[in-house]
Amino acid sequence: MKIKIYYKSKCLTLAYFRTGNNTIVSWYMPQYLSRALVSDEMTNMDFHVTYPRDGNMHYSYKYLNSTENLWYEKRVYHDEIVLKQFDEKKVFLGYKKEPRNEKHPQQILVRRHKSDPTISTSFVFDFPQSGMIINDELLDKIEDRCDNKSGNDLIFDITGFEGRTLNFGFFLYGSERKEPLMGKISSNVMLNQLTIFDGATMEGYIFIVEEKNKK
Repeated sequence: MKIKIYYKSKCLTLAYFRTGNNTIVSWYMPQYLSRALVSDEMTNMDFHVTYPRDGNMHYSYKYLNSTENLWYEKRVYHDEIVLKQFDEKKVFLGYKKEPRNEKHPQQILVRRHKSDPTISTSFVFDFPQSGMIINDELLDKIEDRCDNKSGNDLIFDITGFEGRTLNFGFFLYGSERKEPLMGKISSNVMLNQLTIFDGATMEGYIFIVEEKNKK
């Protein structure tokens, strides 16, 4: 499932997820990460969240350190940090483990306890929610044709919403829940639910924030 915005016959992918036999991985567009999460030395950022069936979820930051000319993969778990290092050709050099540092902006969003396994029937996990203002800077980035779309993709037409706030993201929840979590958040909401392994559901959503004094 991909979350896209549509404008003048063109699309921009904001986020998407894929599932394997035992893992869910969701990606987010690096240019829309909060600047607080990215240092000036971190270039070519790839940010994704991995949720395995056992619940040992982690955030991953893959990036090139432009000062050292070395590649890194930083995995933030509930109880530790694993930092892998690669040379300029992405040959693995080694790794180290570090304790959590709650003052670090890349770590504060990650839970301090292990998440529930997907076989649990009543859990809810909120993948990172992202938001942005629809303006000329955003519109300039919409360059791809709307090809190769699947029936599970969410494609939101932003025509006429200039100046409004757009939010999007994913939820994962257990088989006990049947109704969507974001069904009544806004009159301008699109969502889709996909059942994955263990009967759990991935819900993707995208919506425009309601204007004040309007229902």
